[in-house]
Amino acid sequence: MDFALTDEQRMLEETLTRLVADQVSPEQRRAMLAAAPNGASALWRTFAELGLLHMPFSEDVGGLGGDGTDLMIIMQALGRGLVPEPYLAGLVLPGQLLAVTANSEQQTRWLAPLLEGEHQLALAWQEVGARYDALYGSYPSYPARRPMAVKW
Repeated sequence: MDFALTDEQRMLEETLTRLVADQVSPEQRRAMLAAAPNGASALWRTFAELGLLHMPFSEDVGGLGGDGTDLMIIMQALGRGLVPEPYLAGLVLPGQLLAVTANSEQQTRWLAPLLEGEHQLALAWQEVGARYDALYGSYPSYPARRPMAVKW
């Protein structure tokens, strides 16, 4: 079994290393964290331009068809540089959920803009008191007055 990176993966790693070194110095990181949220950051738009937002998604939904190794390279570079962008929580987790479960209309409405860097999403899947227990739930229940419809 060969665990060596391909030439494309090495180029991805080198590109990300340079990008993080150029755009996420300690001073820049502090400024990013102190800034009020106002849409996609310049760094997030750069991720979109480089195709990093498309990487972990299949070509069927508009992605680049990257695999686990590509995602590992991206996450290592972002972690090494302490990049304050929600790549996993704001792109990969909610995006994969949409890619797998959403119909084509919902994918057009939510997934396509996500991959273009126009917005970020959050997957609400835990409660504060759950302590990572997937079966925990303190959801209050009320008698249904009418059927609930989820609007995407």
